[in-house]
Amino acid sequence: MKSNSKKVLVFGTFDRLHPGHLYFLTEAKKLGHLYISVSSDESALQRKGKNPIHNIKERMEALRQLNIAVEVLEGDKTLNEWTAIKIAKPDIIALGFDQYGLKTALIDIKSKFGFDIQVMNKNN
Repeated sequence: MKSNSKKVLVFGTFDRLHPGHLYFLTEAKKLGHLYISVSSDESALQRKGKNPIHNIKERMEALRQLNIAVEVLEGDKTLNEWTAIKIAKPDIIALGFDQYGLKTALIDIKSKFGFDIQVMNKNN
């Protein structure tokens, strides 16, 4: 299948992995080679107003243990630096159904980086 040659990037905090995370990651992987950008502790605090329960290293290791991604990347300490996009050079950025703010930010830069945005359906 041709889509399997595409690079797919997802963003998230992934604190306390749960079935919704696993569904999202599995669905995103169906689109191609999966790259995961994990929110830094600083950006998670900035976005959510609280520190994650697990630190960045623990969250990244939990995702690596899934053996689902080509690479698990540490997210930027400052929002909107887009280092993961610069590293992964994705064809598609897959978003969770509830990542509205991220979608808005990505729409503004998608022509600069040349990726498509695909919102994944909610796990029913």
